[in-house]
Amino acid sequence: MTASSAPEDERMTVTDIMPGQSKTHVAICLVNISVGGVWTCLRNLLVRLEATKRYSFSVIIKERTPGDEPHMAFLSARNINVSIVPKFEDPKPASRISRRIWKIRRWLAQRESSRKVKRLVKNADLVIDYLDGYFAEELSGSRVPKIFWFHQGAYVWEKRLAKRADIVLPAFDRIVCLTNGFSKYFCEHYPQYAAKAVTLYNFLDFERVRQRALEAPSAPTDPYFVFVGRLSKDKDHDTAIDAFCQFARNNETVKFLFVGDGPRRGEIEKHIRELGLEGRIILTGAVENPYGLIKNSIAHILSSYGEGLPTVLLEAAALGVPNISANCPNGPDEILQNGESGLLFPPGDANMLAGHMSLLWNSPELREELARKAALSLDRFDAETLMPQLEHILRTSLRPVP
Repeated sequence: MTASSAPEDERMTVTDIMPGQSKTHVAICLVNISVGGVWTCLRNLLVRLEATKRYSFSVIIKERTPGDEPHMAFLSARNINVSIVPKFEDPKPASRISRRIWKIRRWLAQRESSRKVKRLVKNADLVIDYLDGYFAEELSGSRVPKIFWFHQGAYVWEKRLAKRADIVLPAFDRIVCLTNGFSKYFCEHYPQYAAKAVTLYNFLDFERVRQRALEAPSAPTDPYFVFVGRLSKDKDHDTAIDAFCQFARNNETVKFLFVGDGPRRGEIEKHIRELGLEGRIILTGAVENPYGLIKNSIAHILSSYGEGLPTVLLEAAALGVPNISANCPNGPDEILQNGESGLLFPPGDANMLAGHMSLLWNSPELREELARKAALSLDRFDAETLMPQLEHILRTSLRPVP
């Protein structure tokens, strides 16, 4: 099913094809391979599908980013070719004449980008845009079956994709929604595309998470809460800081670890200084293996304005750590079973978050009960449960060979 006639630097790698058989070749498109939980989900998907011996893969990205070397090494070790189709990022000039030239250059760059993407995917059996429909324009018109695997929820959709929906949605044959909540939202807002929508939870390798926690560096000895996530506006670290400020007035020994890095680091550090919480709230920066820090915490905190299916809530549950999460669209309520296996609070509500932190700090029994219930609910996100659904989606997305 797969041939290779592209130039050498764009060639799709096919390995381990059994005699008399052809693998289904899947081309995966995403902006970069260092998008937090998205990479974890993609890695798990590749490992599981590769193990079936029925699939081969190539990856198309828009940029290399700092810290993606381990991910590139993972793909290289599996002979998964990575091609880069650069983004046009020249800033828009101020003068009218310069803007006209800039628009022409941008149009030419976009046209060349589209041509390259079409060359890269023309021998694939299936294409997956594995994030936010970023490749919709470039894939439009390609005859290869295409899946848009949206890794966010309604909050991000309304911010980034609602204005592009008429471009993005017609370009794809299937739309994968990560939660029942977002699937319902999507079908209500885009009934003309409802037949394309299918819900599929991301799956995790929970044993790998637990093993990596054992291999992680030592955690702090003082008790602490932990927040694992990119330092970006959508994660709303400010609400978590304000909540901890309230909590810390009566709890002088407890700390709060923010694990991750991002564009808001300076603003967050300033907020911490203004509240006099230096030394109490610790920014660790990016940590290659954060699982030890999660495992040894009092609880894991998520205060996002919006999510897809937040992987970190599942990882904390797998490590026996209770979650406190903003009840944002569209994943925490499904993961935490509407508050049965974790505590929820309205996005931006620092007072309720502070109360939840105090409740768990003062009740080891409640921490254990929430962790127990969460662990019992993880089968929904296990690879053995979801692999048949995944393969059904892939198989039924293929077009019959003429």
